[in-house]
Amino acid sequence: YYKCAVTTSLLNVDQYPFTDSAAAASAMATGHKVNWTAVSTSPDGVPYTTILEHAKAMGKRTGLVGTDPISRATPAAFGAHDLSRYNYQSMTDDLLNSSRPDVMMGGGATPTAGSDYVSLAQVNTAISLGYQVVYTQAQMDSISNSADKVLGLFAVMDLAFEVERPAGCTEPHLSEQTAKALALLENDPDGFFLMVEGAKIDYGSHNGNIPQITGEVLGFNDAVQVVLDWMRGRNDTLLIVTADHETGGLVIDHGNGKGNYVTGHFTSPLPLDHTSANVPLYALGSNVSILDDYIVDGVMDNTAIFHAMYR
Repeated sequence: YYKCAVTTSLLNVDQYPFTDSAAAASAMATGHKVNWTAVSTSPDGVPYTTILEHAKAMGKRTGLVGTDPISRATPAAFGAHDLSRYNYQSMTDDLLNSSRPDVMMGGGATPTAGSDYVSLAQVNTAISLGYQVVYTQAQMDSISNSADKVLGLFAVMDLAFEVERPAGCTEPHLSEQTAKALALLENDPDGFFLMVEGAKIDYGSHNGNIPQITGEVLGFNDAVQVVLDWMRGRNDTLLIVTADHETGGLVIDHGNGKGNYVTGHFTSPLPLDHTSANVPLYALGSNVSILDDYIVDGVMDNTAIFHAMYR
C-alpha cells in the first residue's frame, strides 16, 4: 500500500511555509492540527489525547523507540503535552507520570550525566516507578522480555550517526531497539502500540550530508525489516511507515554504482530546512484498507493517520 501524506501545521499558511516536527508528529498522534512547536496541545493549551494514550486506556502496552532523546518533538508528541517543544524536562515528566509508556528507548542521559531532556532526578523517578533503566546494547539485551517497564538511555543527547559510530560504540542500532521493544510488548493479549523513529535522517538532511542521510535511511530500513519479519504469518497487526516532514529537498542527480553514494543536490534555501513537500506513506497488514477512506486524489492529510490507527 503506497500513498502520500500532507504535512501542514496550523500556522503553515499564515506564518511558515512548512511544518516543524512537533506539529507534524502531533497531527499523526492526535488527529488535530496544532501550531508550530506545540506538542499535542491546542493553541489554547488544551491537551489532545494521543493514540498512545488511547491504546493505554484500552489496556494495550505501549512503546516509543528512536535515535533522539525521548522527550524530543516526535516521541514527545505521542506521550506528552506542551505549548512548546522546548520544555523538554516537563515533557519527560509527562511521559513518566502521565502517559507512562511501558518501553522508552533513545537518548537523554547516561549513568553519570543528565541533559536538558532528562535529568538524573527524573531517571531516579523512573526507577521508583518500576522502570528498569539500561544504558548500553548489552544491558538492553540482558533485560528479560517479560520485564514490565524498560527505559533505555543510550546517549546523553541523540545517538551517533550510523556512518560515524566510533569503535566500540555501545549504542544499539535502531533495528536492535525495535526488536527488543517488540519482544517486550508482544505478550500482552490486548496488543500494543509502538512508535519507532529514525530521527537522524532529518539531521543529515539539515546538514546536507548524503552519507549521513544514506546511513540513517538504511538503519531505518533495517528497523522496518525487523517489524516485517515479526509480522510474517500474523493477521492482527497494522504497520504504517511515513515521515513527519521532508527536509532539504534532496534531488538525486545520478547513482554511482552499488556501494557508492549517489550524487545529488538540495533545493531548500540555505540553511537547509524542512519543505512543504508531501511525504510517502506505506502501510501493510490488518485493516490496511481503512486508509482508503481518507484518500483524496491519492493524498491523505497527516491527521488521518491518527483516525486510521484509532479505528
